Amino acid sequence: MVKQYECITVIDPAVTDAQKAELIQKVKGIMSNTKGDVEKVEDWGRRELAYKIKGKSQGLYIWFILRGEAGFIPELEAAFKLDERVLRHLILIRQKPDVIKAKPGKPGTEEKPEESSKPAEEPPAGQTEPGVQEPQ
Repeated sequence: MVKQYECITVIDPAVTDAQKAELIQKVKGIMSNTKGDVEKVEDWGRRELAYKIKGKSQGLYIWFILRGEAGFIPELEAAFKLDERVLRHLILIRQKPDVIKAKPGKPGTEEKPEESSKPAEEPPAGQTEPGVQEPQ
């Protein structure tokens, strides 16, 4: 079954733009070999890491949206593990975001429920409805 995946890689900040492009092409090649597709690639740039990974305190983040059969995952993970430039990677099934649809109209102009749908109000203490005696 074809699914959509997200892949985030953290690569060595010392790589050149050519090496970064080579890594992106490697991912695209793996996806095309497994009859998958790279739908989107975003370079999130250099970021400070929460802790050192392989002696590096910074990393370059690259985010991919991938579509394909699950068979490409072991091949892609093996390529990342063998590539010394990749510090970390994560591949997840992409979840569709929850979308809350707003009702048309201006905010704060919600419809009031009809009077007939309200429960009957009790009379104030000490007052009774006609024909009803109050217990003594």
